[in-house]
Amino acid sequence: MISNVKSGSPAEKSGLLPGMIVQEAERQAVSNIDTFKEIINDIDQGKGILLLIRTSNGSRYIFLQEN
Repeated sequence: MISNVKSGSPAEKSGLLPGMIVQEAERQAVSNIDTFKEIINDIDQGKGILLLIRTSNGSRYIFLQEN
């Protein structure tokens, strides 16, 4: 679960909010924070990252990329 989103960050600009749940990162299932860290450490973050996010309104994909 996302607990904090830094103001002005790519996450905030992409619409991520505290309370949302990351279900997938780069189409790989995320079961806990350690799994998430492993996935994002293995990719080229400069190219961005695709996340599947669950909210109270359902699930949706969000693409995060640094400016």
